[in-house]
Amino acid sequence: MPIPLVGPAISPTLPYPETLAAHVRGPARSAQSTARWGRYVVQPGDTLLALAISRGTSVEEIVARNMLGSADSVLRAGRAIALPGGTLAGHTGHASGGQRATGSGSTSSSGSPGDGSHVVRPGQTLSGIAARHGVSTTALAAANGLDGETIRPGQRLTIPQGRALARERTTSARAQAAGTRTVIATVRPGDGLARLAQRYGVSRASILKANNLSPGTMLRAGQELRIVGTRVAGRAPASERLSRSSEVNRAHLHRQDVPTRTQARRLIAAEARRQGVDPTLAVAVAYQESGWSQRAVSHKNAIGVMQCLPSTAGWVSGHVGRDLDLLDTRDNVTCGVALLRSLTRSARDLDEVIGAYYQGLTSVRANGYYADTTRYVANVRAHMERLADS
Repeated sequence: MPIPLVGPAISPTLPYPETLAAHVRGPARSAQSTARWGRYVVQPGDTLLALAISRGTSVEEIVARNMLGSADSVLRAGRAIALPGGTLAGHTGHASGGQRATGSGSTSSSGSPGDGSHVVRPGQTLSGIAARHGVSTTALAAANGLDGETIRPGQRLTIPQGRALARERTTSARAQAAGTRTVIATVRPGDGLARLAQRYGVSRASILKANNLSPGTMLRAGQELRIVGTRVAGRAPASERLSRSSEVNRAHLHRQDVPTRTQARRLIAAEARRQGVDPTLAVAVAYQESGWSQRAVSHKNAIGVMQCLPSTAGWVSGHVGRDLDLLDTRDNVTCGVALLRSLTRSARDLDEVIGAYYQGLTSVRANGYYADTTRYVANVRAHMERLADS
């Protein structure tokens, strides 16, 4: 069962429809996705999404490595960040690392595994850097062996528990994202971007981006716009119309006509090919999860062929621009395959992809495989070998 996105899992980085084609690739990673991370200077017009696509990584990975506030962070032109295939590996203003700067400017490898680092830029102060990373000035000075608050541009500072704080912020942002959705707003007479942004609790930039509009666009009454990430009531995604009771959802599915197991297997393989995922992997995972049965509902309310949770489908719906209904076999398959696609691009190897589908990528990397996860990976691997021979 894929774990819910509001938990410790790394949630999928999914494109808006206009960038779907750029995201759909085969399961093999590009050379850039496995390249060493290094320094990249942000250019005018760069966005986290565009950089993630071009470098074969995920928005979440860029956010975590550079200790950015969230996936919605705006990049300033001229800023140095860490990216795969950067020009100066290991030398970037916000790349994680364990080096500790001393008052004299020398570095050592002391510091806890959870520490991060920050390279001082002109005009920055110790107190400002401390506030930016959510630590006290005293703790920051102590972590770097500083007697006062004097720092110099180019100096690398250890941020106490900087990585842990970045993970906490990212997890919080994902939990908030899981409670948001995409709605279709109809422009009223007198509405402008600012008024719509205020009404739906989003930024003007997000409305422009979601609808491929230029900043000077004039809205007209009756026009329909996609509002991505709102918490305001609108057309509720199908996932939110599901019952919270697994018994109710199970009873509903048993009253419905659903594809046979053979038909479901074909749907999974076709959707996997469409999204650029290894069909054998997707079919094997689905067999392990449900035996290719759309009527399968777990006690935790994981639903259908891919055993997706309603919270997972709700989050994915807001990013694929389509209302996914887990009670519908095709939508259920789309949800599970999309999660596999994201994990394929973020995980280190196939075993980690499989284990993360069950346990969550963050949990796998932090805790290793649980005993049941190890069995899950072995089972899926066995299914893949059997399917390849059939």
